[in-house]
Amino acid sequence: MASTDWLPTTREAVLQMAMKWNNQLAMKGTAWSVPEPKVTELNTLTLSAQAAYNEANTKDRTKVLTAKMNAAFKALTDAMRDIKKRYFYIPYYCIRYENNKGDKGPWGPMVNAVIP
Repeated sequence: MASTDWLPTTREAVLQMAMKWNNQLAMKGTAWSVPEPKVTELNTLTLSAQAAYNEANTKDRTKVLTAKMNAAFKALTDAMRDIKKRYFYIPYYCIRYENNKGDKGPWGPMVNAVIP
């Protein structure tokens, strides 16, 4: 069965995605209503994960470095999931009316559920 997770499966791909997010949020974060502290946090976590990844992928790799890298990537992916859930997931709904006899009417217009 194929995975339905939107995050990439490799560390390199997660870092690449986080860097793209950082670039886009630096340019459009305000327009997309993402608070500046969230953008800064994502940038800090990306740099931290990159440093931990580089440090762990040496010939002197130890369990401590691996644990440090795992913790850095967990923090990064948690932040990415939070940003996506809070600022990019916009639920939509469409109303369909029904009378008291059970007859269904036409579908209403599709609108988003975000209340500004």
